[in-house]
Amino acid sequence: MSESVLAAHQEMTERHDVSLRSALGERLVPGDPLLLERLVGNLVANAITYNSAGGWVEVEVVVATEPALTVRNSGQRVPAEAALAGAYDSRMTSAGSLSSRRPL
Repeated sequence: MSESVLAAHQEMTERHDVSLRSALGERLVPGDPLLLERLVGNLVANAITYNSAGGWVEVEVVVATEPALTVRNSGQRVPAEAALAGAYDSRMTSAGSLSSRRPL
C-alpha cells in the first residue's frame, strides 16, 4: 500500500520541489484498508505541503518494531499540541470491522 501512495504523490513532490525517499519493509497491520491508505496518504501529503522548497520527505515502514510507519520531513516541527488537536476527528472512524490485516 505505501508504494502506491508514494507513487500517487510523486507529482505533488515535483510541484513543491521536495525529494521523496523511502525504506519500505513488508508489514501487516490491523485496520480498515481504505482508512489505512487515507492515513498514509494524509501523512505524506502533509509532509510535502508543510515543507520548504528543496526539502525532503522520508517514509519508512519497519518489519518488526514500533511504530510500523514513520513519516519525516525537513520542514518546521509541528508542536505536539497542534498535531494532536485533530487526532480524534470523527471522520477518521469506521462503522465497519477493523479486524482485517493489510500491508502498509
